[in-house]
Amino acid sequence: MSIRPVIVITFLAVLIGAAIGGGTLLGRSLSASPPASVVVSPQLQSSTGQYPFTMQGLLLDENGDPVSNSSHSLTFAIYDDPDVSAALWSESRTVFTLNGLFTTELGVVKEIESDIFANNSKTWLGIRVEFNPELRPRVRMSYSPYAIHAVTAGSLIKVPPSPERVAVLRWYETNETGIGVDLDDRPGAIAYDGKFMWVANQGDDDVSGDDAVTKIDAYTRKAIANFPVGTNPSAVAFDGENIWVANYGSNDLTKFKVDGTKKRTLPAGAPGKGIRPVALAFDGEFMWVVNEGDGEVVLYDVNDETISRTVAVGDSPSKIAFDGELMWVLNSGTRNVTRINAKTGAEVDRIKAGDGQSALVFDGTSMWVVDEGDNSVTKIRASDAEILGTFDVGGSRPIAIGFDGSSIWTANRNGNNVTKFNQSDGTIIGTYSVGRTPVDIAFDGVYMWIVSQEDDKVTIK
Repeated sequence: MSIRPVIVITFLAVLIGAAIGGGTLLGRSLSASPPASVVVSPQLQSSTGQYPFTMQGLLLDENGDPVSNSSHSLTFAIYDDPDVSAALWSESRTVFTLNGLFTTELGVVKEIESDIFANNSKTWLGIRVEFNPELRPRVRMSYSPYAIHAVTAGSLIKVPPSPERVAVLRWYETNETGIGVDLDDRPGAIAYDGKFMWVANQGDDDVSGDDAVTKIDAYTRKAIANFPVGTNPSAVAFDGENIWVANYGSNDLTKFKVDGTKKRTLPAGAPGKGIRPVALAFDGEFMWVVNEGDGEVVLYDVNDETISRTVAVGDSPSKIAFDGELMWVLNSGTRNVTRINAKTGAEVDRIKAGDGQSALVFDGTSMWVVDEGDNSVTKIRASDAEILGTFDVGGSRPIAIGFDGSSIWTANRNGNNVTKFNQSDGTIIGTYSVGRTPVDIAFDGVYMWIVSQEDDKVTIK
């Protein structure tokens, strides 16, 4: 019986440094892949310097039927020409078929050098089944494998694109405009739960009960529902199961399941205090609530919904971010940053980072702090708090900051634009127009979502 593979193959680059697990890619479709291909999530390759590809194919017999469920020896080779006999790389793999379908990794037995794609604008994959001659025509390789060079061409410490970006061919630098979602009155804070975007709308002060959180499908970009919350919601966060909303005006928290059920109202702090909750962060166990009026953060146990600890910080704390070990709290009044050990709740230190801080974000190794008053952003190494550089934003009144896995973005309130920075050296990649008065920003694994308060919409780039 002869065997022939259907030349319908999906390639996904496995990129160093990406903390990738199994499962689907958040429901994202591969519009550039052949219709019959099957999407496979990439798995983490831990061997430094290796860049294997995860791929799938379909083995059919001479009658066009899937081969039996068994093992088959396949030899793969990469060429710089559709007909030349000299291969740039080759290895043999044993695959196991299920209804003809197989999945394997290329580049595990013999490393695939990134120069193959850096030095050749076109490459082809040859496939040989058992001891038969190589099948023709060879498969033209494109798209995701070239992400290897995109990762290694700069600095190896640069965080690679997320698997979602690779899957929809957004690993390269690009900018898209004209995509947006209309929201309710005065949208502000935004957060992503892995599937949905959640935007807190502060509502019209003259209208009662219109303060709500809008749930948006990140894939279809359709607003699904509005969930009423407390007065003037100022922050929103996800704990892996529930949505938390900090309500600045009513001094409380709203917590509910992602489907909107089991909604309850919780106190943001001890009764009789100034409170005014303004920011939230989740450390994997506790939800941290920043109370501007009290100069403190409150640690909520997300399971039993009780306050576990209260930690005093600086004057008028406004924002918070987690680096995996420490919580960083911006203190707008004292114009410094308090760092807290997340496990013990003990203050580690207080550091100076600009004059009028407004936001901060962690990029995996460094914390980036926005100085709204100076129109700049400061990069601070998280391990020892050393300032690595301060960079001009090029925009007016930066008020929010985000990280897309490879670049830093600031939302510039008075400039009606966003600035994109190179993560490694702080150079400006570009400045892009968005809606009026951008106030917050979030990343969905592929696109940046920027909330424009005056336009009552979110712009997607």
